[in-house]
Amino acid sequence: MGEPTVLVTGASSGIGLATVEALAERGARVVAGVRREESAAMVEERMGLLDLAVTTALLDVTDDGTMAKVIAEHSPDVLVNNAGDAALGEVLELDDDEIRGQFDVHVFAAVRLIRLAVPHMRGLGEGRIVNVSSLLSGAPLPFTGWYAAAKAAMHTINDVLRVELEPYGVDVVLVDCGAIDTPAWASAGADVAGDGDPASGPARRRWQGLTRLARPFFGDAALAGRTVAKAALDECPRAVYRTGFGAHALALADLAPSAVRDRVTRSVFDL
Repeated sequence: MGEPTVLVTGASSGIGLATVEALAERGARVVAGVRREESAAMVEERMGLLDLAVTTALLDVTDDGTMAKVIAEHSPDVLVNNAGDAALGEVLELDDDEIRGQFDVHVFAAVRLIRLAVPHMRGLGEGRIVNVSSLLSGAPLPFTGWYAAAKAAMHTINDVLRVELEPYGVDVVLVDCGAIDTPAWASAGADVAGDGDPASGPARRRWQGLTRLARPFFGDAALAGRTVAKAALDECPRAVYRTGFGAHALALADLAPSAVRDRVTRSVFDL
């Protein structure tokens, strides 16, 4: 693919920012998609300190206009769908707007960007789509139901697109992330809804306590970024890359009967 142009969404922090750094270090032309001017300035300053050449672009993945503008301006050879957030809470406690928001960002926005980017790739006869997913798509935990459901939907679409786009020379790759130590975990549990009182309920306290216990074992964001960069630039990419805490544990968990898994989960979350 030579020196590809790679568009990364959600590039202002966490895995997205680490991916931008890793791609630039490998010589790709990187377009870092961020939502706000101040985020663009921060990314530019950081890349300048690292002596890395990166272009920033204002990109709101919930806005069709900005998506179309960025794709038309930069014609990416590789699209990394990383943008997203997690609405945490019990399945029956989240309201409809929060639920729609999870699917809007993690599924519909990603598909709209793919739809915009693929014609250029087809014209070249090569290209790549990298969808950053979560271990929770196959191993959901309490209070992550709707986030996990949206990621699972995108996982399914990823698998279908991989087959549908292969005849055009377009690779579709999934990066399955376990727990990664990013700034988002600093406030983990702050938006957990449930138990009748989202401000101070037991659900929030359980989630925060478990996060504090597990966070020392979380994967490194820089390593996750390098994994996404490999998925974007490897000459012969695998269908799935995995990184982060717990990312390789799903196969082992599936060996246990569901009743046993459920009992362990209820015990851990005090349900």
